[in-house]
Parts: sequence; C-alpha cells; structure tokens
Amino acid sequence: MRTVKVQQFTEEDEEFFELGDEAEVMVTDEEWRQLEEAQEIIWIDRLGGFYCVVE
Repeated sequence: MRTVKVQQFTEEDEEFFELGDEAEVMVTDEEWRQLEEAQEIIWIDRLGGFYCVVE
C-alpha cells in the first residue's frame, strides 16, 4: 500500500467532472500500477469511484 494524491471524478453522460478537492488516499500496488499506466481517469473498485493521479 502507498499514499498517492488523487482527484476524484464523477461521470455524467460519458463526461467526467471533478468531484471535490484533491485528496491523499491509500492504494494497493496493483491500483498504483493501473493509475500510473493509464495516465488518465480510471475506476477503482475498492474506493468505489473514478480517480486520476494528481502530479
């Protein structure tokens, strides 16, 4: 597990919108790999939402 800074998004009509402020969350190594490889917004089941890493 590691802590990363992310932005959560909501999806409406196939468009993504920021949801709240940036936050630090704990992600598993697999979730981190997915976030890093995607370089875009992805769904994380365990957290129940769409997230993107904040640089």
